[in-house]
Amino acid sequence: MAVFYIDNVAQASLAMTRGNIYRFDQNNSSNSTAPLSLSETDDGENGGGSAYSTGVSYWLNNIEVNRTSYLSGFASATSRFIQVEVAVGAPNTLYYYAVGQAGYGGSIAVTG
Repeated sequence: MAVFYIDNVAQASLAMTRGNIYRFDQNNSSNSTAPLSLSETDDGENGGGSAYSTGVSYWLNNIEVNRTSYLSGFASATSRFIQVEVAVGAPNTLYYYAVGQAGYGGSIAVTG
């Protein structure tokens, strides 16, 4: 089974601080069929949850797009990332996952 590698660690547990901005760069060709998204539910939409949207922006070819356009244009884009500005009211735990690909992601501890 394929999984996300972050800084060469498979399904790394991550930490984010409220008020900070983070970018998930998905330019590596190994990501071409696995758009990353965030959720309050483990494995997101694959696990019966929904996408987390507060402070999340989607970018294709260095242009901000809505989530629907991000997902539909993901495979053909030459540059793709999501950016997250972690809100003061963000939950203590978020999860990153691959849309339509169960079991790829991991957890994010949110502090601050």
